[in-house]
Amino acid sequence: MKKQIILLVIIIISTITIGIWGCTNRALQEKEREIRDKAMYATRMNFTTTERVNTGNVSGRLHVNRQSPYEENYTAIVFVHTAEEANQIEGHVLVAWPRLEGYIGEMLIPGTDARIDRFNGLVRFKNPDVDFRDYGLPENEITIIDVVDNWEIVWEIIRKYDP
Repeated sequence: MKKQIILLVIIIISTITIGIWGCTNRALQEKEREIRDKAMYATRMNFTTTERVNTGNVSGRLHVNRQSPYEENYTAIVFVHTAEEANQIEGHVLVAWPRLEGYIGEMLIPGTDARIDRFNGLVRFKNPDVDFRDYGLPENEITIIDVVDNWEIVWEIIRKYDP
């Protein structure tokens, strides 16, 4: 009888431990999925993580971070409007903002605004009746402010109209 009670207690504790581990593991997977989703979005919208024109790809920076045994993994990705705002963010987060257009020698590196213009034109050409206000945006176009402040909505629209 005593052995059966001990065995029952061990089974109950094991079940609880496995349940807690499963919930924690699911939460970590969900957080990692959110980070990767934000990195894909930021890369698609041509965000940067540095003020240098030819560097700062968000997905690339996240990949390097995840592969480095010497660097602590980023806990989040934060979008801001400018490099100045990025300097105010503390913690081990990857901070990204819309890239400004620039030149490397004679080659033009388009900025986030060029991506927005291209996308707005593409959607209007393919779907002239679409109204972005139906998705919760304040205007009937995607703006540079929207790509930062309303990134989830913009990402949903991009995946729907320009997969």
